[in-house]
Amino acid sequence: AENFGAVEFGIPADFRRVYLEEHLYLDDPFPAIAATRTEPFYWSDITGSVQLTARQSAYIEKASKAGFANGMIMQVFGPQARNALVSIGFQKGRPRLSPQEVTEMQWAAQSVHLHFCSMSKPTDGQHSRLSPQELEVLRWIARGKSNTVIAEIMGLSRHTVDTIIRRMFGKLDVTDRTRAAVRGLAFGLIHQSSDYLA
Repeated sequence: AENFGAVEFGIPADFRRVYLEEHLYLDDPFPAIAATRTEPFYWSDITGSVQLTARQSAYIEKASKAGFANGMIMQVFGPQARNALVSIGFQKGRPRLSPQEVTEMQWAAQSVHLHFCSMSKPTDGQHSRLSPQELEVLRWIARGKSNTVIAEIMGLSRHTVDTIIRRMFGKLDVTDRTRAAVRGLAFGLIHQSSDYLA
């Protein structure tokens, strides 16, 4: 659980907070099920055919209350066993994807994951020399905060934050905030429950 990391878009803030703070990813049944399959599958196709624990059933109930009527899970694969799970939640009333759309979604997810892997290739190890202040700025960047907001949070001037970011970019060998956040996640610099890409 300590090394749990995720990239998410569009998940309701309350559910995201509960998922992390209550460590619901430990009760989420879909990663273990996905590890045994090569094809994408819908949540609803699994929950009716797999024996779930009480905690797993409670997790699915919480996801339903958060507005997820169904969803699709697929594994993606990367170099040196850098595999990941892609989970796409659907709101009520969303029709099922056609077989062709499922295939296109799977290829798109695989392509994005390989791009993520290429963006997070190890460098010469300079990332290990990030200062505590640089790490804090990186974690705020990963949470989507602007330089101005980071300056307010940390009690620094905007100019100081800009300087810290330029120095941090050099150590991470990146030129933009997205790549910095991706490398931070890949290098384990962003891994606590409060360090979440949003």
